[in-house]
Amino acid sequence: MRCPVRSLVEEARVLLDLNPVGYACGDTLTVDRILTGRLQQAVSETLAEAPLPLLGAGAPLKESIVWHRRHEKWWGSILLPDDFVRMLVFEMTGWSRAARFIQPDSPLYPFQHSPYSGVGGCPERPVAVVVPSAFGPQLEFFSCHCCREQVAQARYLPLPQPDTDGFIDLPPALTDQVARRMAALAAQVLAD
Repeated sequence: MRCPVRSLVEEARVLLDLNPVGYACGDTLTVDRILTGRLQQAVSETLAEAPLPLLGAGAPLKESIVWHRRHEKWWGSILLPDDFVRMLVFEMTGWSRAARFIQPDSPLYPFQHSPYSGVGGCPERPVAVVVPSAFGPQLEFFSCHCCREQVAQARYLPLPQPDTDGFIDLPPALTDQVARRMAALAAQVLAD
């Protein structure tokens, strides 16, 4: 849904208990700039924490796979796009279901690199994790039978950008949360 950035700023001003934009106030311009400056961070944080059913279909991931082999286990990695916020779904053709996502600090992550076939992800219990790398975030997925498997489905959530008309595409159920996050981030700046 295309949401006007101006309405997000107005809602955040109300949450901060400030005058609405239409009323004269000595610090209106400054507060509006602070709120607008916190928009991308508020959107990114809100989308990263939101439940999957509220996020929509996302965008297809169209990157190339780099294959790795440890003993008899194959696993892959994909460098993620610059506008990446989070993965929605990832599945390879040889898997029986989509991957379960874990965090890089999860105690399960070191087991994914185990040389033993019964430990870590496998085609029946695939696992994926987004990890930092020198080139930006990358998706690692475990495990495959061979390096000839193809991506069955891969969708990620890109970070929406405000357009030149002053609108931003947001899931309708999350606009209030974005305004609340903007207000909270601006309150930290205004308190200093």
